Amino acid sequence: HKFDRRGAVVYDQRVLSFKGNDMVSILTLDGREKIGISYGDFRPFDISKIRGQTDLIYEDGNFYLMLVMEVGENEVRYNDDVMGVDLGVVNIATTSDNEVYKGTKADEIRERYTSLKSRLQSRGTWSAKKHLRKLSKKERRFKRDLNHWVAKQLVKRAKDTFRAIALENLNSFRPEATVTKAQKDRLGKWAFSELTDFILYKSKLEGVPVVIINPMYTSQQCSECGYINKNNRQKQANFRCKRCGHKENADYNASKNIAHRGAVSLPDVLRLASVSRS
Repeated sequence: HKFDRRGAVVYDQRVLSFKGNDMVSILTLDGREKIGISYGDFRPFDISKIRGQTDLIYEDGNFYLMLVMEVGENEVRYNDDVMGVDLGVVNIATTSDNEVYKGTKADEIRERYTSLKSRLQSRGTWSAKKHLRKLSKKERRFKRDLNHWVAKQLVKRAKDTFRAIALENLNSFRPEATVTKAQKDRLGKWAFSELTDFILYKSKLEGVPVVIINPMYTSQQCSECGYINKNNRQKQANFRCKRCGHKENADYNASKNIAHRGAVSLPDVLRLASVSRS
């Protein structure tokens, strides 16, 4: 067996203890040492909620303590209304309130990284491969941060208006959507499953219910009359119903269909809980 010079080390309460929120006492081969720590402010750091072991890892020149914390979920509170969210190619997310989270900045970053990666790959040197690894991590962090931000905004909107969130089950690309090869490339390079996971866990923390619906025909169906036709969506951004002539942005139309299906799919037990509170 071969071991890395700095592999992960697992600590329990006997060999690692917290001295306040900014310092740990950790057992080393040379005895105990007190080390200062820092952390982000996404959630308040509460020592009493730490559960189980703590892993010490080394990554990109920094040591990190990986903690498991127990965080309670808020009580589910909402009325019968549902906010539909359409996850798209050009727009990362569009709500049934017609709020659009554009992917313009993401496209700019993606195109810049793609161009730079292509040049580095053509060189094939050791330093170029090292740079490629750094770029991949940087691009991944950017996508993750943006997905966190979008998910946070969506959950906050639903919570403030006491609504559930309806999402499509996007395990695969919707074949009925009319997109170009370049747009499909964008979809393949974006982590929609990650965005969905972020929405799900943030919703649990905030007490916002989430309904997952079947995505079939949501982009072909008219949100006004319900008519379904693949020619209703003429282009990626344009929707025009062949029966009633209704026109609007295609993503907005799809998000309203998602909201309607989500409302129909709300569990009866949650509906009764909502009625009893009123």
